[in-house]
Amino acid sequence: MKILAINMASRLSALLRLGERKRWEVIAPRCEFETNELLQLSEFQVVFIYIDGNAPDGFASLISLKYATAHRPIIAILKNDCSQERARAWELGAMICLAENATVSELEMAAVAAVRQFALARNNLIHAGPIEMDITTGSLRILGELVKLPRKQFLLVERLLLAQGKIVTRDQLLNHLYDFDEFPNVKIIDVFICKTRAKFQRAAKMGGAIVTCWGEGYRLAQPQ
Repeated sequence: MKILAINMASRLSALLRLGERKRWEVIAPRCEFETNELLQLSEFQVVFIYIDGNAPDGFASLISLKYATAHRPIIAILKNDCSQERARAWELGAMICLAENATVSELEMAAVAAVRQFALARNNLIHAGPIEMDITTGSLRILGELVKLPRKQFLLVERLLLAQGKIVTRDQLLNHLYDFDEFPNVKIIDVFICKTRAKFQRAAKMGGAIVTCWGEGYRLAQPQ
């Protein structure tokens, strides 16, 4: 995940720790000009912005950000976490509001939730050949037939589908399946892959196989 952190001086260290743990890229521009340049040239999955409602410019940065990030979810970190300021932030385009003292785990959950909610708002169905996943209902269909998967296997397939045929490393899959404070053995991914492949036999015949990329990770084959 690629994160843009604006005016995040007080919480930047927490975001950087999160980025290091999850292998997310966290970029913190030093000025408004650099912020605007990054928004034009780079693709960010989510934007964090710190807001001090008592400052002269207050919510001004959020107002300008709303129009510059029409295709990115915004998470507002509020210095004064009260109902009035949350309502104001939501009105101006923030998807999620957090208090200034939010923990690293809360920052992580907010980022993941914002990306998923944003994807749902745009399109809740993910397709890849014979495979169709509905994130809203948590259902998976292969050739129109409903396939039931345990939660971890469902999340694994979700991550592979979202990658659109690109390689997903074992570490990236671990980060998608487990929370910040969980530390499973990376080999558990191979176990989940093996179990999921057993359910994907029909999809594999139609070009929807889970492909092992030795030394790199896995990807979902894209039908021609």
